[in-house]
Amino acid sequence: MQIPKGLIKSFNTKFRDGNLKKLIVAFGLILICIGIILISRSNDEEPKMGYESVTRGENVWSVLGELKKDDKITIEITPPTEWSEGAFDEVYAGEEQRGVLHVLVNISSPQANPTLFIVDYTPVEWKGAYIATIWNISLVQGSVDSGWDITYVPDLENDSLDTWSVYDDKADPPHFFGVGGTVEYNGSFNVTVGHIYPSRTTAPTVLEIFRGKPETIYPYSSFLPIGAATVVAGASITFFGLRTKQKKFFSKRKRR
Repeated sequence: MQIPKGLIKSFNTKFRDGNLKKLIVAFGLILICIGIILISRSNDEEPKMGYESVTRGENVWSVLGELKKDDKITIEITPPTEWSEGAFDEVYAGEEQRGVLHVLVNISSPQANPTLFIVDYTPVEWKGAYIATIWNISLVQGSVDSGWDITYVPDLENDSLDTWSVYDDKADPPHFFGVGGTVEYNGSFNVTVGHIYPSRTTAPTVLEIFRGKPETIYPYSSFLPIGAATVVAGASITFFGLRTKQKKFFSKRKRR
């Protein structure tokens, strides 16, 4: 196939004008700029809330932990097998009937009234067996001795915890996504699980208090090697472009 003479002439003109050399250098400089941007972003920091265990108990109804004011805590309860078996309270969620196990979680300290949660578990089939899974969490007011009522507020006054930190007010409907809160006093906090309805006799497999631990993460750290490689590539291309000599090509003419 014969290359059109017009194309050869255009190509030769670009070389004579040095346009290709400029394009190579410009491309290299662009890569260097991109690489520098990637490297600078690799140092970006983002705060993250991690968690550390304060105290942990196995096959127990209560645990005790030393906490400080402004600690953000969450209570983790691992239900035993018995909680997914036996009788359940039949509850209607819309038109759906669901078996529910109601569990009272009492978080108390000597400085103030206890904070009470009702955690509703429902059995869910998983890998051929049933496990007790959290269906709903409610904040309740009252006392263990005189009884309590479910509230529909994100926080109560005169207790030991600010429960806003485990409440999602932007959800539809708003709800608690965990058991815990922000500690309002220094001291010993006792977490007790009990008053289960319908009754169960087996304690939680694991009962644990976690405390928030602020951490710093670098989500774009992987940009560093990519940016460095891009800078090296850009510098190499730029160097090559600067050393490229202008060349002239002439199309062959047929002799007459």
